[in-house]
Amino acid sequence: MAGNPELQKLVDDYASFLFSKNPVAATALGVHTEDGRLGDYDEASLKEEIKGLKALKQRLAKIPADGPAIEQRIEHEYLSSKLDTWIADLEEIRALQKNPSMYSELCMYGIFLLMSRDFAPAPDRAKSVISRLKEMPRVLGQGKENVKNPPKVYAEIARDVTKGGEDFLIEVSRFLETALPKDKAGWSSTLDEASAALKNYRAHLEKILPEARGNFALGEKMFNFKLARDFMVSHDCSSLEKLGKKVFEETKKQMLDTAREIDPRKSVDDTMTEIKKDHPEAAKVKESYEREMLRAKHFVVEKDLVAIPEGETLVCIDTPVFERSTIPYAAYLPPGPFEEKQQGFFYVTPVTPSMPKEEQLERLKGHNMSSIITCSLHEAYPGHHLQLVSANRVKSKMRKLGDSNVLAEGWALYCEEMMYEQGFYKDPRVRLYQLKDSLWRAARIMIDVGIHTGKMSIDEAVDLLVNGVWIEKPNAVSEVKRYTTSPTQPSSYMLGKIEIMSMREDYMQKMKGGFSLKKFHQAILGAGTIPPRLIRNELFQNT
Repeated sequence: MAGNPELQKLVDDYASFLFSKNPVAATALGVHTEDGRLGDYDEASLKEEIKGLKALKQRLAKIPADGPAIEQRIEHEYLSSKLDTWIADLEEIRALQKNPSMYSELCMYGIFLLMSRDFAPAPDRAKSVISRLKEMPRVLGQGKENVKNPPKVYAEIARDVTKGGEDFLIEVSRFLETALPKDKAGWSSTLDEASAALKNYRAHLEKILPEARGNFALGEKMFNFKLARDFMVSHDCSSLEKLGKKVFEETKKQMLDTAREIDPRKSVDDTMTEIKKDHPEAAKVKESYEREMLRAKHFVVEKDLVAIPEGETLVCIDTPVFERSTIPYAAYLPPGPFEEKQQGFFYVTPVTPSMPKEEQLERLKGHNMSSIITCSLHEAYPGHHLQLVSANRVKSKMRKLGDSNVLAEGWALYCEEMMYEQGFYKDPRVRLYQLKDSLWRAARIMIDVGIHTGKMSIDEAVDLLVNGVWIEKPNAVSEVKRYTTSPTQPSSYMLGKIEIMSMREDYMQKMKGGFSLKKFHQAILGAGTIPPRLIRNELFQNT
């Protein structure tokens, strides 16, 4: 960090505090000093956490924010933002007191990371798995103590996540049997106790579900706070909602024009219905994503659109069972920035025989080939995977800790449009589906603001996705459930894309004849996963 060792020391202390208080986050980041822990979430621990954060904030206030180097000014501002939003999460938003799924998901995710990433020999990782299994009953007990009156939708999600966790423990057992075959007597009772704790937690959720009356809505005040401090955008709820509606209407017109090119005799509805019929059979869904993922990577290399870092790898896997209730299609898990092995995981949610036949068909429609093409580039190349493995190469520790949704999701959505501009979509049906996905992201803004300010119900949000954006009903329900738990995140896609497109236009003007798309892309990817406004400041050397 240029010019200020005091700020560097504070960043180091902030990172150590983060790893200590969030051991699973430490594992996700590729720091393995806390792999045997899940963390403490009782009232006293949370109060201590807030106290520690405020002490870091006081230290930061004593360090000049207007240092001579742009890198220092950016990292000072970003650290301030991270501290403010973390404190607000604990003091104002209080998700740990509202969302019971956070506890079961934390347990499962903490173990899944240890099993899936081979950063150490399997027996060593298995010992950390056992340590985390031992902590599960305590953590789930803290969840029962902390969450007294959850929103009904949160209790439903937690019930489904916990049921998925029970199934996931079967996979954990297989992993332990392979990694520690001679020690089964030592870990089987620990696994049994963890399984019993999960079942007890699900029984508790079933018991409180009928009386769950909590409110999931973030509220306008805190929504605006997150937009300003976390996203670092100038929008508030009102202007953001207007933006969503504006983009929604503009995109609908683009869809109408594109549908006419495909077949002027058919409506958009009819054309979309035909597109959804073109899907792989259930057994070949993941294979189809893998094929399109590699085709997109080849196109990026052939067109020299952006550099692909050496050593990166991407593996396509089934979405973990405990995540499937809120991930209807696909998702991405990046390698940690401090991890030596840069291997990402491309989740694809399978269509399983255990689903009712009607639901299987609806799910397969969501996995249609046009969707698979755009989703694969969004999640893999040049989208999330390429952006995040590039961001992991930054030298600054503060930037390595960057997790801006506006940049990450905005980049992936920008890539959908950029790949169209570069000729990747040969079939106009794929372009129509890509526009449908842009319409979906605009609708997400409308829903995000609507459900978290009380202007829109869950049923109305589902209806908008089903009847306005051609999302299948089971998938729409999963989507809206996720939106209730992640206020502002659904808005990040379109907000980020718009900002990146604006930066590209301004960068083109600045560079004049020296502009190239690859130069612009490298400038964005080399900045780390920080808010676009900070990247703009760096590109144009202003604050």
